[in-house]
Amino acid sequence: LGRDIDPTQVVHTHDSYTKFGQELRLSSPSHNAWRLTAGAFMQRQTNRHIADYELPGVANAVNAFSPPVPGAPQDDVYYTNANRVDRDYAVFGEAAYDLTHNVTLEAGIRGFKADNTLFGFSGGASSVAKQATIANCAVLTYAGCPNINKRYTESGETHKVQLKWQIEPSKMVYLTYSTGFRPGGNNRNAYFNGHSQDIPAFLADTLTNWELGWKTSWGGRKLYFNGAVFQEDWNKVQYSLPGILGIYYTLNAGKARSRGVEGSINWRAAPGLTISGNATYIDAKLTTAFVGSDGTVQAPSGTRLPVTPHVKLNATARYEAKLGAHDAFAQASLNYQDGARTYLTTAGESVLGPTRGFTTVDLSAGVSRGP
Repeated sequence: LGRDIDPTQVVHTHDSYTKFGQELRLSSPSHNAWRLTAGAFMQRQTNRHIADYELPGVANAVNAFSPPVPGAPQDDVYYTNANRVDRDYAVFGEAAYDLTHNVTLEAGIRGFKADNTLFGFSGGASSVAKQATIANCAVLTYAGCPNINKRYTESGETHKVQLKWQIEPSKMVYLTYSTGFRPGGNNRNAYFNGHSQDIPAFLADTLTNWELGWKTSWGGRKLYFNGAVFQEDWNKVQYSLPGILGIYYTLNAGKARSRGVEGSINWRAAPGLTISGNATYIDAKLTTAFVGSDGTVQAPSGTRLPVTPHVKLNATARYEAKLGAHDAFAQASLNYQDGARTYLTTAGESVLGPTRGFTTVDLSAGVSRGP
């Protein structure tokens, strides 16, 4: 009506979490050539989430541009009241056998089942009206017209096989094959101004890892040198995108591959002087195109994975000595990483652009004394 509108928004959130877990684990004697660990696991987690997005006074406004949510606190223009329950069950077993006095073979398997549910309401007044046309609600309130009712279940297994060779007490090499997964889940619905967001559940993503590594010490344990060469094949990559009203949803972005090498040293160069360093090189990229929910290509095959620089380096020199009756130290650290892609999708990266490489130097010194 030609008067100024106060745009202030007040947000109240309340989260209530519970977690209950039980595990039974049985292990055979560790001195046997054959060793076995087996067990079962269960966990139940809940999250009751309530969020009020309030514009003070909007309930009494004339022709409010965003009317309050029916049944919610009176000035709420957006309201969320959702109940999430995650149930996880697993059985597992791992066996180890000493092929010789210094070569050990280990193998394990874990079977799992996940059952996730989500129920409640999230949206504005238009979301209640939209749900009413779909479900023919008897009561036109957020409680009478819940628009979240989703369930996601999955089951499967993960594996691990490792061969370790203890060349001598101070030197060991290993070869590992392992698989892992991250559970899938439900996407929250959203509706605003004639646009709806109803994205199907996203699937679990899985990882297959090959790793050749070593752990060694030299010169009477004055120098430690550890490292690994690895390849990880990532399937059904989970990636989140912003949607209606800023509500993110998660998709499976296809397949990716990460290859690299990493190493670390720790050297006691002189009494009181320790020099340490770490180096990593990673080549991580999509091996299939990332196709969005509408069928469009969000990122082509070969796109680098975001926030993953090719090179990361750090080195630290620390000197410790007595300063009178007190313990003192001086330390210098150098850190470097090269540039990285910011966003996986082509559109997002065109707006944000990559981060540039950078180097930081940290200097510190201190003195401590006892009581």
